[in-house]
Amino acid sequence: MIPLPANATARLLLQFAALAALLAAIWWAAILPRQQLANERLAHATTRATHAQVLADLAEATAKVARKAAAARVTYAEAKAKAESDYNKGVADAYERGRAAAAGIAAGTVRVRAVWRDCPAAAAGPGTEPAGRPADVSADRGGAIGRVLGIGGEADAAYARAIDRLRAAQQLVDACHEEPAR
Repeated sequence: MIPLPANATARLLLQFAALAALLAAIWWAAILPRQQLANERLAHATTRATHAQVLADLAEATAKVARKAAAARVTYAEAKAKAESDYNKGVADAYERGRAAAAGIAAGTVRVRAVWRDCPAAAAGPGTEPAGRPADVSADRGGAIGRVLGIGGEADAAYARAIDRLRAAQQLVDACHEEPAR
């Protein structure tokens, strides 16, 4: 047993000190962890609220991008359809211009350039004289010239369609990304 002092005041102070030590031990063992737990729960709640806000912002940004992408897809489909329509019209117009040129050559209302008259692969016959002299172009050659003009016009229309589709694709990419595609 621990010897106690004979003085009552000293004994009382020693008991008070022992009680204070016991209370400090109880606080350290029971109350401090609860306070730490409460602080951790508060920090966790703050983190969850921040996380929820980040998720809400992300959902909003995703919805915005989805609307933007949907509008871009519609614009792309419209531009692609317009390019196809322009191509089909260009081909039809090119062949019509070729037929009109062939008919004009046959009727004598359209003059043929020298380069067409002096074609090395042309068969000998009427219309094959050198370019320096007036020459009539045969109906077969006029038809061939019309077909070549039509094919050339179709190639021009195909090139224009490819360029239009490329521009539409670039606009689609530009609408969906922050940095333009060039």
